[in-house]
Amino acid sequence: MNWKKNFKNVFVAIGISFLLIIALFPFYWLAFSSVKVLTDLFEPNVIFPWETTLTLFNYEFAVTKAYPSLISLFLNSLYISILSVVLTLTIATFGAYAVARMKFRGKALITNSILLIYTFPGIIMIIPLFVLASKLGFAGNMTGLAIAYLAQTVPVALYMMAGYFQTIPAEIEEAALIDGCSRFEVIRKITLPLSLPTIASISLFIFMIVWNEYLFARTFLLTLSSDQFTLAIGLARKTAHLADFGAYLASAMILLTPVIILYLLAEKYMVKGLTAGAVKG
Repeated sequence: MNWKKNFKNVFVAIGISFLLIIALFPFYWLAFSSVKVLTDLFEPNVIFPWETTLTLFNYEFAVTKAYPSLISLFLNSLYISILSVVLTLTIATFGAYAVARMKFRGKALITNSILLIYTFPGIIMIIPLFVLASKLGFAGNMTGLAIAYLAQTVPVALYMMAGYFQTIPAEIEEAALIDGCSRFEVIRKITLPLSLPTIASISLFIFMIVWNEYLFARTFLLTLSSDQFTLAIGLARKTAHLADFGAYLASAMILLTPVIILYLLAEKYMVKGLTAGAVKG
């Protein structure tokens, strides 16, 4: 029996190691290539840091010459992503609480239709959303783009938060209501503090969607100047020539860095938050 158990452990370890290599190698290649000297950048045999001279020249060149508006693009993406997270959480919180706690006509239909909207491809929604935004006057600016993202982010956020709210004992909220708290105070002082794992995982999920998104940003920001684009659009519009390919890799690394940092900070909440509401009762 022991040899079977040991064989199983070895097999599991090999499988996990193989999956980790597949998942992490592209990121390792990007990070390592972004600090290579240009002469070693296209050498396939140079795969370890000690085999080349490491330099930050690619990052300096990217910011100063290859992509002079890189900092502006970064800040634009950061503004849109944070605004989208705030708007989504605000709307989804009240919507999810209504689904989880309130009784109203059509509740079952609304609940079952929430994720159906999320399954619609973005390319189907983008034209009617852009027409609507143009009619309302918020097309062609970053705030309008953040509002347009709500069509993609609110349904999944509302679904996840509603599932978690249903796992919170209703008796706790009822006791607070009896003590004189308003419904808004119950949400602010009880429901939201107990839902921090889900809020953290949803925030990271929304941030990743918006930060890396290209189609909506390209459509809604088409009429703006290039320094008002998002980072994803700015990098896609400029084809990296051989001379500044290192700067292109460095810029791509800058694009990934905020998501990686946020994931490391919120990692302890991710599993608990993403599985919230899976088991009720």
